[in-house]
Amino acid sequence: GGAGTCYIKSAMASLAEFPELVRETFVNEDKNDEGIYNVKFYVRGKPWIVTIDENLLFMDSYGSQELVFALQSKDNNAIWGAVLEKAWAKVKGNYLISDLGGITSNGIRALTGVPVFDYWSFDIYANDASMNDHWQKLIDGEEKGYIMTAGTAGQGDDSAFNACGIAKSHAYSLIA
Repeated sequence: GGAGTCYIKSAMASLAEFPELVRETFVNEDKNDEGIYNVKFYVRGKPWIVTIDENLLFMDSYGSQELVFALQSKDNNAIWGAVLEKAWAKVKGNYLISDLGGITSNGIRALTGVPVFDYWSFDIYANDASMNDHWQKLIDGEEKGYIMTAGTAGQGDDSAFNACGIAKSHAYSLIA
């Protein structure tokens, strides 16, 4: 909570629903002897290749080493999330700058380079749209195979919750 990278991490998690798109972000899929990863992002609509080394940020947690922020897979066989997060920190300047928060659609755009649509819940009230209209947009997006995320309004970090028990000021992945 409060890391401020949830916008890119929710986009990464939503991208995981499409393994071929995850693979496309890596220029070199296999680990090499040099421990170098080349990762492709899209910045201002143009592909950027970001090169990082295999050294990831770890912390000591009760006598064992754990990755900071993005974690490895439950079976410990995949660290692509941590590699992408490190590369994103490099795009932004460093981990400190990358955790200033952002909009989930920008995360999807940075990972895929595709056009992205935003729908805001306050549009329900501003345009007399119904909740059913918004729900239908989610269903349509799922049927069309869109990569989808959601964000919540709020101030500060995600330790405050709304009346439904959902963290404020946070980003989420929407998976089938």
